[in-house]
Amino acid sequence: MNKSLMTYAAQSIADAFRSLKDNVSQSILIYQGNPGQLQPLRFSTSIHPDDQQTYITSTQQMLADLTEASQRQAEPPYFPPPNLSSLEPRTGQRGRPRKHVDPDVLRNLTSESRITNTQLGEMFGCSSRTIRRHRVINGISPAGPPVYDQTDNGDGTVTRTFYPGRSSNLSDISDHDLDQKVLEIHQLFPNFGRRMYDGALMSQEVRVPREQLRASLNRVLGPTANSFGKRQIQRTQYWVPGPNSLWHNDGQHGLIRYRIVIHGFIDGASRLVLDVVASDNNRAETVYAVFEGICQINMIMKVMCCQVHGYPSRCRGDYGTENVMVAQRMVEVRGPNRGSYIFGKSVHNIRIERLWVEVTAHVGRHWKQFFLHLEINCGFNVENEAHVWLLHFLFLGRLNKQLKDWIAIWNNHTHSGTNKTPNDMYKQGIVQFGNRALPHHLAPVSPNDPVANEEELMEYGMDWHDFEDNNIRSHHNGANNLSDDSTGANPFTSETPDEMSHVEVPTTPCPLPAVNME
Repeated sequence: MNKSLMTYAAQSIADAFRSLKDNVSQSILIYQGNPGQLQPLRFSTSIHPDDQQTYITSTQQMLADLTEASQRQAEPPYFPPPNLSSLEPRTGQRGRPRKHVDPDVLRNLTSESRITNTQLGEMFGCSSRTIRRHRVINGISPAGPPVYDQTDNGDGTVTRTFYPGRSSNLSDISDHDLDQKVLEIHQLFPNFGRRMYDGALMSQEVRVPREQLRASLNRVLGPTANSFGKRQIQRTQYWVPGPNSLWHNDGQHGLIRYRIVIHGFIDGASRLVLDVVASDNNRAETVYAVFEGICQINMIMKVMCCQVHGYPSRCRGDYGTENVMVAQRMVEVRGPNRGSYIFGKSVHNIRIERLWVEVTAHVGRHWKQFFLHLEINCGFNVENEAHVWLLHFLFLGRLNKQLKDWIAIWNNHTHSGTNKTPNDMYKQGIVQFGNRALPHHLAPVSPNDPVANEEELMEYGMDWHDFEDNNIRSHHNGANNLSDDSTGANPFTSETPDEMSHVEVPTTPCPLPAVNME
């Protein structure tokens, strides 16, 4: 039973009690001194002692079950949350021992990150001032400016000049240099908003206050056409246990006219983009190579004492033939009959459909317009094999370079719902909830997970807020065959198609002899 039905049931009980109370009060006023009328009401109003005890006991048990279920982990992590701090040995002096904070762990968590000292203090179990002190002592952050300067006037008096507070983690960059960087970003990604500009600067290790960035955008691009006031947005919460619990993968066919398909993987919990790659084919081997490349990333964090990525607990994709090798590998590594790879309609994968809206707006549309320009003005012919091969030879690498730049920007931009970057949410999630990824060198293992329920798998990792977003739905509808994936019907119907869908992208052979290519 979902939350709305439970609320309705509890409200119905409360309404029935209030109605009964009102009827009794009215009867007392009307039939006062009339036992013939009041005695039947007394009998009908009374509750048998056994039933009364059952109601009380059942209610207490339901409350206890809800409390216990909220504290139970739905999917235990492969690596439990690490202990980030410890107490230094006692020295015999008064007071509590000092907190020992590992500088390598602290440096790793703060690199290319917007995690605040307060949030770090919660993770390390100490105060934000302790975190700040350790960052300065270990050279992770420079010391902040003085609160004031004191000048001796020579007559026994002093003059103090106070300075406004400023974070020492901000970059020392002039307005002219900042404007130049903003202009360079705008030339590459003309459709960025402020948060994405902020993420682009963060990916270049440039951190500036919001007001300074907004002023720079006004100088370079002019004021925005629309001004938005503060407003509260009600969002239906997407939920999975933590990072690496569920990855979403999909292919984007916006450039398929030019025999280019973009494949991507995203972590559902943190929205961290794991990789996005443009290829000249739509084969299962290509998608599998992207997947294995992510899983084998050798990025060691001392916090976790294991690989950051590795194999996720589960992965979700559509019924395309390009996903079969990834699905086979997931079942080999994480086990069968547990939903290691969840096939479903693309509406279930709306988490990555949301990502394709951003990729199209900031990267794909630019390249599509450029290729159309080549067709209209430069004699490019999509039916000519040599032309298509040359297009791939000249521009596929540049397209992938821009996709990599965009990934770095996306993973460092602050998400409006949490005001955290995907990088921060990924790191914090692993520290707080443990790592559910299986390191590549330990795979495969036999999981102890119970057999998965098909209906539960259909709902697992479903983002209802994005599903109801008109922009995302229209982008999804324009990029998918609605006859096979109708979103008008119940999205949780489990009719498995008779056969997997297959989108063939013809191979474009090289028209030049091998000796000329050398």
